[in-house]
Amino acid sequence: MHKIKILTKNSKYKAQFDKSEILYLCREVLKSENISDYDISVIFVDEGFIIDLNKRFFNKNTATDVISFNLSEQRVEGEIYVNFDIIKDQAKYYSVCFDEELKRLIIHGLLHLAGYRDYEKKEKKIMNEKEDLYLKTIERKC
Repeated sequence: MHKIKILTKNSKYKAQFDKSEILYLCREVLKSENISDYDISVIFVDEGFIIDLNKRFFNKNTATDVISFNLSEQRVEGEIYVNFDIIKDQAKYYSVCFDEELKRLIIHGLLHLAGYRDYEKKEKKIMNEKEDLYLKTIERKC
C-alpha cells in the first residue's frame, strides 16, 4: 500500500505550503530508502499541540519541531507531527527559507519512521547527512 495524507490542525497553515510538493517529497524519500509499503500521515500542528504530545508521550514539557510515531513493526506506518509555529523561527536561525526548513522537518520525520535514530552524535550526524542529501536531490531550491 502507498498512502500519504497531509493534514492540518489549523486551517491557516494550508495556504503556506504546496501539498503536491510535500507528497512528492515524501514519495521520493521513501523510494530512496527502498520503502514501498507505507501508510503515513503528515500532520501540521501548533506549538501547544506539540507540547501536549511531548508531555504525554515523552514526559517533556517543552516544544519541539517534529515528533514521529511508528504505529507498526511490520511496515512503515506512522504519523509525523510538525510544529508549524516554529518553522519560521528555525528558518531564520539557520538562514534558510521557510520552505526548506519545512521540508527538512518532514524528511527528519520520515527518516525516523524508516528506522533512523538521533539519540547519539553518530546517529544524529547520519540523519543530518541524509536530510542534506534529500534536500539537495529532491527539493526545489528557494
